Amino acid sequence: MPETIVVDRGKVFVSAAFTAACETLGISVQPSPPHAPTAKGIAEHAFGTINALFCQHLPGYTGSDVTRRGAETEREACYSVAQLQDLLDEWLVHYHHRPHECLRHPMMRRKALTPNQMWAALVAVAGTCRSR
Repeated sequence: MPETIVVDRGKVFVSAAFTAACETLGISVQPSPPHAPTAKGIAEHAFGTINALFCQHLPGYTGSDVTRRGAETEREACYSVAQLQDLLDEWLVHYHHRPHECLRHPMMRRKALTPNQMWAALVAVAGTCRSR
């Protein structure tokens, strides 16, 4: 359970229902500064990666720019939420087994590691955090 959630100022995140749910769960809600995407850079990068490497290849993809949308996106959109979840889960397995140029082991700087390899290297050094 997270202690704090940093949110943008979207209606769903400032709604009474969302803030009440977080309060009930003991989660602090911290709004990010307006027009400051760097305040939640990790999340923005993750969404960009999912959009660039996964979503754009789905039939019915609409994107954020109307000039890039297909002519029949509503007809082409053919997956249920459960099917999309299955596709995303499968994509994530491949994503975590693909080398990333920015992931380097300190002792093997020429070799790009997968996220799973990097995780294993860090756990070997730092161990894991276990809840009490």
